[in-house]
Amino acid sequence: VDGKNRYYEYGEYKKIKNFSKCADACVKNVWPSLLKSFRGYDFDCSNKRCRCLYDRGTLTDRNSKRFDKTSRNKDGNGSIRDAKKKSDMYCAKLESTKFVGMRGEFDVDEDVETEFTRALRGGI
Repeated sequence: VDGKNRYYEYGEYKKIKNFSKCADACVKNVWPSLLKSFRGYDFDCSNKRCRCLYDRGTLTDRNSKRFDKTSRNKDGNGSIRDAKKKSDMYCAKLESTKFVGMRGEFDVDEDVETEFTRALRGGI
């Protein structure tokens, strides 16, 4: 949840094997518009579900087709403050971001697939 105790929008992947694979799914080969508002992820160990967490208003019909399921009616915004406890669920918070691809060939604001490195911290 954010600083006002609100949940985040999410894009969900099913059949993700583990916590690390969830991180990879959320940050590799995604639109820059998603990465700018990416806040972290939840991983459900029992059901092998991965939820990539975003600020409100981030997910659209265009940028969310890659997910198996989405929830766009949440108001979370800004950094993750806390996690609600749920059995077999783990949350990772975004710590930092750094652009590492394209050698300046594209403006990061453009909707092109690029590569970013992301620092995530688990167990909030």
